[in-house]
Amino acid sequence: MKFVFFRPSDLGEAVHTGTASRGTWEKNAKVAVCVSPQQNFLEGFLMIYSTEGILPPHAHFDPKWDKLAQKMVYSQMPLYLGHESLVLEHETKAVSPIDSDYILVRDSKGVLRVFENRCCHEFATLIDPTATPILLQCQPKREPPTSCIVCPLHQWTYNLDGSLRGAPKFDMDKIPEERKQLTEVAHRVWNGMIFIQANDKLPWESELGYSGKFDPTLLSLENFFTDGIITSTDYHFSMLIFNSVYLDDRHVDMGHENSFGAVMKMSELELELGTHHSVQVVGWNAKPKRKLCKEYAALHEWIAKLSGATPPKYGAIWSFFNPNLMIEAYPYVTTVSTIVPLEANRCRNIVQHFYSNELKEMVERGELSEEELAEFIAVHKAAYARTSLEDEEFCNRINNGLAQLYRKGRDQRGIPHPIDEAGVIAFQKIFRAVEEIYQHKKMFP
Repeated sequence: MKFVFFRPSDLGEAVHTGTASRGTWEKNAKVAVCVSPQQNFLEGFLMIYSTEGILPPHAHFDPKWDKLAQKMVYSQMPLYLGHESLVLEHETKAVSPIDSDYILVRDSKGVLRVFENRCCHEFATLIDPTATPILLQCQPKREPPTSCIVCPLHQWTYNLDGSLRGAPKFDMDKIPEERKQLTEVAHRVWNGMIFIQANDKLPWESELGYSGKFDPTLLSLENFFTDGIITSTDYHFSMLIFNSVYLDDRHVDMGHENSFGAVMKMSELELELGTHHSVQVVGWNAKPKRKLCKEYAALHEWIAKLSGATPPKYGAIWSFFNPNLMIEAYPYVTTVSTIVPLEANRCRNIVQHFYSNELKEMVERGELSEEELAEFIAVHKAAYARTSLEDEEFCNRINNGLAQLYRKGRDQRGIPHPIDEAGVIAFQKIFRAVEEIYQHKKMFP
């Protein structure tokens, strides 16, 4: 198999070529690995079997290491809060499904705002998705107007620009000015997705798609609709393990033998690596040779029905944006998945599916009924859930093995494949400084 390392210079010339064998099942595959000019990955790739940059077992279990990662990595990178569809209409508000510390608001003029989810009075959360039935019974029977935000505890009321409108039993003139305004947070909207902790431009915007191996607009949600359903699943392993499995191309064929891996053409893998992102593009297998599980047999049948005589141009575009955001483009569906670190060895995956407007157009033309559209959505979700369960098994096995090493105090690290797991190497390297500070604190507490 031939592979080429590119550095996107003015000429975009290849700086190294070579050959590698990855097994007879994809011996004719051609892979282009494109390296960002800001990052010197070439040396790492040429060290074919190296543990360089791979995290030690304690990174997945030690609360002290996790606390450093929160401070040095997560708090310094863009944080995705949710899609604009949450607050599409004027005078709407919603708590972020990713981080309930924030409220998303669309005011009466259509301006999108982000506020910290905290009343200025006694700092109660303004919108709380975990509110208990007992608390809800104590609320006023009359629904508050959509043009304001009302604290459920003492009825402090705010306009949708965050300014204090009223505070029962308080003299408004005597309330300090700094307590009359909700804390607004600067945000950035990219492809309909709302981010904070971001500058005028998200770090990956200037490098996304530089390889020319895929069209970045395929990741846009502009021509998609959603059913509004957002799912949340907690796992008892680290976010680092989850992301590393996601970025491991090799496990797709081996770990999803009769499901995901059977309908994807991993032999057509193309990989783009940047300083802040990675993208993996694979083909769609219109004629899988393996027997498919029932979920993927149903999905494969539906894709064939929808695409007709022309198979999809790709099977999947898996894009990962540091440190925890994934946009997965599949035929007719794009999935946004966010991994939230909860503790050193616990994480939460928050998922929302978006569906191509092509499906609605088929309904309008009479090529697809509303019932069939609903069936396709259900079939896709069932297949996605099957993949998630198989990935969870992968993650649990890695977690259990690392836990053995951690309990025994052994600093042994995995040996990633320099091509199949190139994304893993790139991702884990962003935590190198965390490990250095962690070791320094151990030596000099």
